[in-house]
Amino acid sequence: MASKRERAFRKVRVVIDVVNIILSIAVVGITVYTFMDVHNRMHIFPGIFYLGALINAITGVKHVISDKQWQGIAVFIFTFVLIAAGLFCGRIVSANVYM
Repeated sequence: MASKRERAFRKVRVVIDVVNIILSIAVVGITVYTFMDVHNRMHIFPGIFYLGALINAITGVKHVISDKQWQGIAVFIFTFVLIAAGLFCGRIVSANVYM
């Protein structure tokens, strides 16, 4: 029989999965919307990277609470890579806006 702690973690993992699905659908929708008119909507690109980083951070938390610490650490490292990509993309976009 599962302990109260295991049942609580199971509920948290389900909530994390639902949030990940919602955020992933949002990222796909925003990306498609952005690619329909890239020149006028290129300022949205950094936000796409930041949403991806948020998805990875939530997934990293899920791995850590599921006793998969090494996978969680790897996902957190990729989270920081996506944040850096968003910052880099933001710099490029802001430089191209004024041209």
